Amino acid sequence: MNDTLYYLTSGLFGIWTLRNILFWLHLWQIKEYRLDRLIIHLRETIQGRNLLFGMGNFLKLGIFIILAYYVFSSESAFIFDVIVFLLYLFSSITVCIELFYRKLKIPTFTIKIWFIFLCTLFIQIVILLFPLVDRSFWIIVVDRLLPFLVGILMAAFWLPAEFYKDYFVSKASKKRAQFPKLIVIGITGSYGKGSTKEYLAEILTQKKIVEKTLGTFNTPIGIARTILNRITNKTQIFIAEMGAYKIGDVEEMSQIARPSIGILTAVNDQHVSLFGSLQNTIKAKYEIITNLPKNGMGLFNGNNQIVRKLHKNTKKIKAILYYADYENTGDVDADILAHKIKVEKLFVSFEVQIHKNAHYTKMKVNLLGRHVIENILPGIYLGLHFGMSIREIHKALLSIKPASKTMEPLKGAHGTMYVDDTFNANPQAVLAAIEYMKIYSGKKVLVLQPMIELGKNGAEHHEEIAHQAASVCDVLLLTNNNFLDCIQKGIAQKGNQCEVGVKSPREIADFIKSNLKENDVVVFEGKESASSLHLMSYEKAY
Repeated sequence: MNDTLYYLTSGLFGIWTLRNILFWLHLWQIKEYRLDRLIIHLRETIQGRNLLFGMGNFLKLGIFIILAYYVFSSESAFIFDVIVFLLYLFSSITVCIELFYRKLKIPTFTIKIWFIFLCTLFIQIVILLFPLVDRSFWIIVVDRLLPFLVGILMAAFWLPAEFYKDYFVSKASKKRAQFPKLIVIGITGSYGKGSTKEYLAEILTQKKIVEKTLGTFNTPIGIARTILNRITNKTQIFIAEMGAYKIGDVEEMSQIARPSIGILTAVNDQHVSLFGSLQNTIKAKYEIITNLPKNGMGLFNGNNQIVRKLHKNTKKIKAILYYADYENTGDVDADILAHKIKVEKLFVSFEVQIHKNAHYTKMKVNLLGRHVIENILPGIYLGLHFGMSIREIHKALLSIKPASKTMEPLKGAHGTMYVDDTFNANPQAVLAAIEYMKIYSGKKVLVLQPMIELGKNGAEHHEEIAHQAASVCDVLLLTNNNFLDCIQKGIAQKGNQCEVGVKSPREIADFIKSNLKENDVVVFEGKESASSLHLMSYEKAY
């Protein structure tokens, strides 16, 4: 290969390599460094399949084969050197385009990410400096090795991470045993567990000394670190959020925290690809109940049909059913019931009936959407259980504000309401957001990241969401083209009254800034939609 051409190609390859290292680290990170989640992404999403079988990969494979054939042909070597140069010139241009449209995937830099980033870069450079075959051929070999190299380095961290986890879990379990009077409330579910935790903590803090797992630290190591760093002799109640991706996860966390009260918020197809089946999901989530002591208490969300059935079949502990009666039908016999629910743009009012008495109490909470009532009711019930008065609970409710990135209201340009729901996306959350949008008289825009890990029902869920969105929204903007056919099918069932399109973050932001005004609303659903939101100016509504 001509030296000048080689150095130019190497520089372009360096740009492409930096982009790819960041991309793969970001992908591993958002998949929580779990190989099973990464495999599902590669198998179930268009983006994942393109990583393995996309045109770019076929093109490089074709050049790889051609080079292998012509590598010893000095007469044609220069032609292929030029082809490789053009290939990485094109690749570098795509990096610039990704930067411009805010599509470049960059991980959150932690010590672990920095270490793997630098190691990967160093190894790539060393391998590149010692080609075993023709230099053009070798550049493509090194390029193709990158995903495997990142994966190997990730795997190298697995054993130390397991020792690290076991150490902290053991230490936390011993510390937990030192506080036999500590009341622990465990919360799990396919959705709603984070909000339920936050609202419950805000209410109980008015009466008790409360600690909780912070943010999304809903893993064994997260619970262990919370116990070690935050639980003291003064702590009266510890609220532990428990996430799960497989059978046994909630049981493991229950053995660490030892809850006497368990809250089961919901069970649906969220992460069913990881669990293997809905039945496995049910079994995994119900571990919050099976691991309670005989004198324990379980709270069940009656608005979720699966959880309502689990409540009915629970006999060995005190089983409490909470229910938000959206249609005021009175058809569910619940221990705590909310009805006469009225949704406004920045708050929800409702009445509560407790312990099946005829007396109703009026409540108000500064949150968005009627679905938040399901996450508020456990806090009201347990507040009363721990000796709080109705007046104290009412005051506590008024102090609650939306959790960050969870139906968080923002005032955008021209008075447009932006709703940041980018923390996560699941079918029920998206449908709840669509329901909330009904109260607006102006244009309604839903920015949606299509969902993954929904198993065989993924297409059905997206079709249903599109069907409901078509009845409410004027525009549905997608952050990627996963399930696009299903979404278009759902829209078509309503006569294509809702415009649908796949756009980049910058295109979405430009559309919103140019077309929306006062009394209009935009809901941003899913992590990818946050990229569009960050390109616009806004302030918090509260």
